[in-house]
Amino acid sequence: MHISQAADGKLTGLLDSPDQGVTGITIDSIIYKDLDLHFAIESIRSTFDGKINKDNSEIAGDWKQSGMTLPLVLKRISK
Repeated sequence: MHISQAADGKLTGLLDSPDQGVTGITIDSIIYKDLDLHFAIESIRSTFDGKINKDNSEIAGDWKQSGMTLPLVLKRISK
């Protein structure tokens, strides 16, 4: 997941799914407030709701897609 913040404060992002060999999925909306993160990807009818840990190293939450809800942890990695 790659998130950027514009000068006006708007968040934009892209999501990669290495297991599926897919990169650069456009995130349509991102809301971040008080360590809570929500984003939606319309093209694959998916949403994610999670909470960022105190050291900003991971986001634990729920991925919702195709009527299913699955736990998902996104972890920060070095390039």
